Amino acid sequence: SRAVLGAAKAVLGSFVVITLTATALEIVDQLCIGAVQAAGETTETMGDKIALLTAGLTTINIAAPGVGAIVTIFLAGLMICAVAIVWFSLLIRKALLLVAIVLAPIAFAGAAWDVTRGWIGKWAAFVVALIISKLVLVVVFLIAITQVSTPIEADLSSVTEPISGIVLLFIAAFAPYMVYRFISFLGFDLYHAMGSEQEAKSAVNRPVPVPSKLQS
Repeated sequence: SRAVLGAAKAVLGSFVVITLTATALEIVDQLCIGAVQAAGETTETMGDKIALLTAGLTTINIAAPGVGAIVTIFLAGLMICAVAIVWFSLLIRKALLLVAIVLAPIAFAGAAWDVTRGWIGKWAAFVVALIISKLVLVVVFLIAITQVSTPIEADLSSVTEPISGIVLLFIAAFAPYMVYRFISFLGFDLYHAMGSEQEAKSAVNRPVPVPSKLQS
């Protein structure tokens, strides 16, 4: 009976999961578009803000040619690496979502056995983290673009603002991992709390042993 139930869950769960995942992805995409529009940004304006970094570096090159060239190469290299990592992060997210959907029947089939019953929870946490991570990435990316576009004066101390924006771009690339760890942390605490509550109830309901009278 458990085998039949597990097979039924695997088949039916796969169809339901595909529909729910597609709906969740559409909702997250719309939220990302709304976040960009709420920030008053478009693809063109974000590109213009990145171009402001180039203009600021030109100012440094004019004020201090030697140091300016070093700072320009350093920041340009960091910016290229950060954008490339963000792009690869989105590609990896898409590939992992496809793999997770394909492996959904295996996760649901594990519900038939007590040892593998936790597969569904782990699979769901992984998929939810991948879906929500795009929204987190977009929000961090918007903050990073704002930092990068901070005007750079002749004073080299003003370079720290663009550098912090580039660091935020690196952080945005790891949004899927951060969201997954956060969900795992919350799930572990919830599981631990439920387990402690169940153990306490079992201890209360456990009969107290009464010693029998000694026979003479």
